[in-house]
Amino acid sequence: MKKYILLVILILISFFFYFNQKEDKEIIDLEFSGVGLANPAFVYCIEQGGTSEKIVTDKGENSYCVFSDNSKCWEWDFFRGDCDKGQMFIEILKESEINQFADSDDLVSVHYVGTLLDGTEFDSSVKRGVPFEFKLGAGQVIPGWDQGVLGMRVGEIRKLTLAPELAYGNYEVSPLIPTNSTLIFEIELLDL
Repeated sequence: MKKYILLVILILISFFFYFNQKEDKEIIDLEFSGVGLANPAFVYCIEQGGTSEKIVTDKGENSYCVFSDNSKCWEWDFFRGDCDKGQMFIEILKESEINQFADSDDLVSVHYVGTLLDGTEFDSSVKRGVPFEFKLGAGQVIPGWDQGVLGMRVGEIRKLTLAPELAYGNYEVSPLIPTNSTLIFEIELLDL
């Protein structure tokens, strides 16, 4: 009988320990583990064969989708279909150390020279001696300017080569610019 009582006590102790065990749950801090929710524009860029180039400004972060032909689109513009591979090439002609970056809704002041692919100049604020001002991202200029000036530093000079889809497309806006022209703009950001 003592054996049975001892056996019952051992079984009860075993059940007690078995059912009172706490599960060891590993809590992962996603912020520090590098895991987070995927940005759909980033994912789309990568799926389409692009690479992501992050731009950090005083107002936050944005990323270009860079394609194998070296053309660029802002990831969200590419995701929405507002820009595509081969439509915008950006070359930085003069860098700037000034920590003021052009962002959406900024009133920007620029000097520019616009040319066709053959080098024919069709417009120049430099020759007029009067800077051109516009509100960035408000649709006041061609899409290639809204996308290509975004993220520029004050004092920086960029060369934008824009496919017709980001310029004037099949509209004839001037006798100097044939329809469906690829346009080249040398743009200097003067002020915000």
